[in-house]
Amino acid sequence: MEMDRFEKWAVNTFSRVYLHGYLLPRLLALVGDRLEGHGLALGTGVGWETFALAERFPTVTVTGVDYDPDQVDRARQSLADRPALSRRVSFHRGDATAIAFPPATFDFAFALNVLHHIAGYPTAMREVHRMLKPGGRFFIQDLTRSFFLPGVRHLFPPESLFTRAELVGQLQATGFDVEAETGRAVIFLRARRR
Repeated sequence: MEMDRFEKWAVNTFSRVYLHGYLLPRLLALVGDRLEGHGLALGTGVGWETFALAERFPTVTVTGVDYDPDQVDRARQSLADRPALSRRVSFHRGDATAIAFPPATFDFAFALNVLHHIAGYPTAMREVHRMLKPGGRFFIQDLTRSFFLPGVRHLFPPESLFTRAELVGQLQATGFDVEAETGRAVIFLRARRR
């Protein structure tokens, strides 16, 4: 699902502040000291999180996928300003529920603030499972139903607003073992593909 204009403006305007002040320290704690191999980034937006992880872990390569062509263009423009990352990071337009990569392509994947935008997010989780190698890790940061005031919930597909317990259950049903989970309204999860 493409973001509406206001949400896209807010995300693109404030994502750097959110990334450095809140998201990145918590995400790095979830990842730990090592991240290796080829990663998949779902819903990359303008790419700040992807750049931050690629800079922090200089041996990884990351393929970013976003549904919104404007966001993909912005991410590619930002990548052009980072020539040191251009051999290790790429951005593509794609649908998280039908990603055009073969099975067992990636060593890790991350979805940051994206699942609540995807109608049928369980299908996207099955796609991530399909594309991860056995033992591959999936890092998620997202917003639960309780994060959104009732008056704003209509902006998102109703089936994509979940509780932490529902998301954990869906991960387990998909074939992941949940290794770490924190938060209530804003949640962080680390899962490993069986």
